[in-house]
Amino acid sequence: MAYGERQIDLIRDRLKNYKDDPSGEPRGTGQDLSNEISDKTGLRMSDEALRIFVHRPGGRVRVPTEENLRALISFLTHPEIRMLSPEELRDAGTS
Repeated sequence: MAYGERQIDLIRDRLKNYKDDPSGEPRGTGQDLSNEISDKTGLRMSDEALRIFVHRPGGRVRVPTEENLRALISFLTHPEIRMLSPEELRDAGTS
């Protein structure tokens, strides 16, 4: 399944929201997030690729591979994480 721009933006926003706790302070490093994603999904995404995707430094846009996007979605929809529902993702693709 190919993901549209709105779905990719939703995934990025939810990862950024997850990475920052409610006070706006980071939960940990990008490497910590990468490790947590790997622990929950079994797929290892490079720390740098994840950082560029989430933060877009210098306005750079880098969209992960479809395999990595599926892992990010799996992470965000994981029962312990619950930062994204399949319905939200579907709706972002149809709006």
